[in-house]
Amino acid sequence: MTKAVLLPLGFLLLLAAALPAQTNSATDLAVNRAVIDQANTILLRQKLEDAKAAAGRGDLLGASKLYEDAKALVDQIGSGIDDETAKTISGLVAVRLAIARQAQHDGNYPEADTQVMRALRVAPHNADALAFKKENDQLMASLKGRIPDVATLEVIPQVVSNKTAAATLVMDGKLLYEMGKFDEAGVKLNQALKMDPDNQGAFYYLNLVRQANFAREEQNRTTQAADSMVKVSQAWSPKVGIGLPVPNPYVTNTDVHTGVGREVIYRKLNNIRLDGVSWPDGLPLSEVIRYMTEQSRLRDPEKKGINFIFNPNVEASAAANGPGGPGGLGVPGGPVQLNGATGAQDLTGAAAQPETLDASTVNVKLVMNDISLHDALDAVALVADHPIKYSVEDWGVVFSGKPSGPEIEPDDQDRSSRTFWAMRKAVFAAGTPQ
Repeated sequence: MTKAVLLPLGFLLLLAAALPAQTNSATDLAVNRAVIDQANTILLRQKLEDAKAAAGRGDLLGASKLYEDAKALVDQIGSGIDDETAKTISGLVAVRLAIARQAQHDGNYPEADTQVMRALRVAPHNADALAFKKENDQLMASLKGRIPDVATLEVIPQVVSNKTAAATLVMDGKLLYEMGKFDEAGVKLNQALKMDPDNQGAFYYLNLVRQANFAREEQNRTTQAADSMVKVSQAWSPKVGIGLPVPNPYVTNTDVHTGVGREVIYRKLNNIRLDGVSWPDGLPLSEVIRYMTEQSRLRDPEKKGINFIFNPNVEASAAANGPGGPGGLGVPGGPVQLNGATGAQDLTGAAAQPETLDASTVNVKLVMNDISLHDALDAVALVADHPIKYSVEDWGVVFSGKPSGPEIEPDDQDRSSRTFWAMRKAVFAAGTPQ
């Protein structure tokens, strides 16, 4: 049947194409319309034969597609094809009902409803379709609240697709893990967990990757420790005869434990670098403080900078706190002097009013290139024409004057303590193992 209609159908199509694109008479339009309808009729009959054959083979989906194409041709042709129209509608209804019954048998009542509604659109009064629709509606009503809704069922294909893709990613991660590509394997396995959070294979291999990374890092640390010991052994050669202290290479812990704020400031002082300072004629300490404040803020990645302030109060010298002074032996709250006659406190030796210092009167002459802010602070304290010092607090850096009075000679106990710590410091500086 298919081969028999190929020649007439091709001939008619060529004939329709040969007709003028624009016609000037109703006769020409009618002839053109008749030729097209005849060609579509031949094509419709071919579709009906193919649909019947597909249904006979049990290919219901293919048959439904062919009957839908036939229905579109019927609507396009219109009248004059009553027999073909009846075959198209009956065939379409029969196939859609067969698909609906199969879906109902599988428990897919929403799909069964979709198929029967398509049959009723082309044959609204079909008794079999109406009866099936009523039965299916009753089944759906009886199961209401016990089966998922349509929107949830539509998510199932995407979920299945994600699980399949996640399983593929797990296999990729497994292969990369076995090849020693732990970082790449971790990326694949984490992607799999994003797509399928309950994938046990992804958890298993990701745990193996973490263990392998930990073992690799442990081996690296062991190797680095062994290399360090070799370097220590090679460096243990004191520089004899030149008078320079030799650092102790066994001292590996250089951590400084202090407040969080001071650690942040020390880190900034060491990391912020200045292109240079050039004050050959001198600069007042007040201007130096202002300059360092501005530079720290400009060069700080966080743009917060460091607080620099000046404390005008000069702390009392050691002589003022020595024996007979308010502190006694330099210790605040030490023994006080008593009047031998009355037994009352002797206030004649009380400390004078605290000395003050004006930052604008301290002159700093300094020329240096490419230095850290920490080194600049040390240099300023060193070259200032007045004795000054600085201290790092949790909230900033404080400049202040240093006492200029004579030092008190320590007593025997204080002298021995200082000698012990001086000797211990010298021993560590010389690199002698403890």
